[in-house]
Amino acid sequence: MTDELTRDWFDYWDASKAEFNEVFDRNPSIRGMVSGYLAEEKLKTMYLEDDRISNLHSPDDHNRQKKADWIFEYNGHEIFCEVKSLQSNSVERTDTLDTESTWTGKYQCDASDKREVTLPDGTDFETTCLVQGEFDVLAINLFEFGGEWRWAFARNEELPRTPYSGYDEEIRQYLIKGTMDITWPLEEESPYYDNPWDVLDAEIELR
Repeated sequence: MTDELTRDWFDYWDASKAEFNEVFDRNPSIRGMVSGYLAEEKLKTMYLEDDRISNLHSPDDHNRQKKADWIFEYNGHEIFCEVKSLQSNSVERTDTLDTESTWTGKYQCDASDKREVTLPDGTDFETTCLVQGEFDVLAINLFEFGGEWRWAFARNEELPRTPYSGYDEEIRQYLIKGTMDITWPLEEESPYYDNPWDVLDAEIELR
């Protein structure tokens, strides 16, 4: 049997480009899912195959102990990287005559379902929020900002915490905000960088 990692799916399914486009047009949920996985692959080819990265691998989707889309080593340190994408219906563009285009949008930064997590203080808690220290680096796919593969990167520690009043303050300090705003160009006072190396160096320096 052909190895699925090297299989030509167009040939295997005897499918045309037009048929794939029709399926994607009629099924936004499939389009969103494929877009998310494609973003992970694009991140790999654009940055993670660099010589500075080693031991690159992706944990099993059902492994809840490792919250990351990619795990790799950088300068001798293991890094957990989570990949998120813009919500396409949130994207807006502003053009002026004297400045470049500015894009604004939102992205979701939470788990797909509620699960039990262990907070840094040892408390077990059920939430859909991602947790401080649950991963190291966030990569946000900004393709919807103009149809170009570009990215924003941030350290977990610098992301804003949830403002949800249903959680006690002691709990909120450990939980990452579920929906966040982002712009392009990136704002200077934001936690975001347009390349991963500054973020990775800062992560290692502070360990």
